[in-house]
Amino acid sequence: MSLITTLARLEAVEAGRAQPLATVRHRHLTDRPLVIVPLTTAGEAGAPLGALVGTDREAPRLLAVAQPRDRDLRFAFLAELAEAVLPHIEAYADV
Repeated sequence: MSLITTLARLEAVEAGRAQPLATVRHRHLTDRPLVIVPLTTAGEAGAPLGALVGTDREAPRLLAVAQPRDRDLRFAFLAELAEAVLPHIEAYADV
């Protein structure tokens, strides 16, 4: 029994109910996962401010929209995002 499990059991006895062992469970599907962290405006559906995207933790790519209400800038942002995401997805086409 691990120290975390022992601590959770002691806390469960004290609280009178089960305690979670973890808040998040990770399942690693690949060595280089694609991570996308979007940032959008509040109340404006489909108006992105930017995104951090990449497979390398040390060198993510930052994409930003200078004026999220400008439709042309939003579409340019989506084109940049597609350039970053599609090659990663296409790499798994034969898997």
